[in-house]
Amino acid sequence: MENEIKSHYSYTEVINWLEQKGIELYGNHFKIMETDYPIVYKLIAYFLKDEPTCFQYGINLNQDLILRGGLPVAVRYKNYKL
Repeated sequence: MENEIKSHYSYTEVINWLEQKGIELYGNHFKIMETDYPIVYKLIAYFLKDEPTCFQYGINLNQDLILRGGLPVAVRYKNYKL
């Protein structure tokens, strides 16, 4: 999927870094599954504020992000301007 992303960031390197941090924090069993890459790429683009990639994915950087998991819990990320 990364070959579709036109960005100056290396999303493969970011995913590798995230996996290494996950292993450090949670142990050797931590792995980002390849099937999860599409959503992880979108999250990376949002948090890096990578405008061209967000445009490709239809992500509006001026809106807040709400993450919701399998449990009835939601996390809201406020998009503050620094």
